[in-house]
Amino acid sequence: MKSVVLPFIPGDSPGEPFDSLLQEFLLTLYQGQYSKSTIISYGWHLRRCFRWLISAGVVDLNQINAITMLTWGIALREKYQPQTQKVAITAAVRFFAWLLEEKKLVNENPALKLQVPKISIEKQRTLSLIEIQALMDKCPNTVKGIRDRAIICVLLDTGIRAAELCNIETSNLNLVDCRLNVLCKGGAHMDKFFGPICKHYLEIWMQYREKMEPVPASTVFVSVGGFYPGTSLTPRGLRIILRNLGIAAGIEDVHPHAFRRSFASLRIAMGQSTRSVQILGGWSDLKSFERYTLALTNDDDFMRQGAAKYSPLLRVENLSGNDK
Repeated sequence: MKSVVLPFIPGDSPGEPFDSLLQEFLLTLYQGQYSKSTIISYGWHLRRCFRWLISAGVVDLNQINAITMLTWGIALREKYQPQTQKVAITAAVRFFAWLLEEKKLVNENPALKLQVPKISIEKQRTLSLIEIQALMDKCPNTVKGIRDRAIICVLLDTGIRAAELCNIETSNLNLVDCRLNVLCKGGAHMDKFFGPICKHYLEIWMQYREKMEPVPASTVFVSVGGFYPGTSLTPRGLRIILRNLGIAAGIEDVHPHAFRRSFASLRIAMGQSTRSVQILGGWSDLKSFERYTLALTNDDDFMRQGAAKYSPLLRVENLSGNDK
C-alpha cells in the first residue's frame, strides 16, 4: 500500500492521550480514499481539540461527554471563523462516530449536539485585473519568480483549489493540448484547460524545473530554495507565497481561493455563461457558486456593460437606428 505521511503538530508527543487512536482514525480515512488535504485538516483540528481536552483535565475517553464537547464548541466560536468551526466540528463528529461504530470504545457520540454554524451567502473577496497585474509584476525574473508567475496563471485560468494545484503530477501536465488532469475535491479526476499565456509561463517554469538540483519531486510545483528545495509545494506553502506577493504589492487578503473566485467572476464579466463557468470550475452546489459571483451584482460597470453587450435588441433585425 502506498505510504501516507500523517499530520503531526510541532510540540506534540506521540505518548499523549488519544494520539494512537487519532493516528488509527487518520489511517482509516486514508484507506477510505479521503483526500490528503482532508486528512491533514482533520488531524490538525482534532489535535487541537485534544490539546483543549487535556488542558481541561480530560485524559480519558470515559471523561468526554456532550457537556464537555459543547464547552469545546464555545471555545471554537471564540477563536475561529464559522467555516473553520464547521470543519473542526465535522472532524470531531466523524472521529467519535468511528470510536462508537468501529472501535466500540464509547457508548454515544458526544459531539452530535454541537451545532454547525451556518455559512451565509455573502460577497467574498475577488481580485481585480489591476491587482492581478500588480501581483505578476512583483514576481522577479528569478527561478522562484518564474514559478510564482506560473502558479498565478494556473490558478486564474483553471480555478483549481490549493490542494489540487499542489498535487498536479508532471505526468498530468500536457503543454501541447494546454491540459491539466487534476485530482479534484472528492477524489474524482477532471481535465482542466488553460490558455496560451498560461502555457507560455508554464513552459518557462518547466524548463527551469528540469535543471533543478537535487532532482525535484514528481509534482509540477516544487519548493525553490529554503531548507527543502525540490520538495512538493504544500497548500500552506502556497498560501505563504501568495500572501507575501500580496504584501509586496500592497494588496490585502491574497490567498488561493481568492483566485478561484476571481476565475468565476472575471469569466462571467467577460461574457461566459454562468452555467459554463460552474461546470469548468467544478461547482456542484449552486449555492456555493453564488458566493463567488455575488460581487458582480453590485458592480454598476458590469451591469451596464452587460446590458449593452448582451441586449436582445441587438439581435433584432432592422431596429437599430430605424425610427419610424
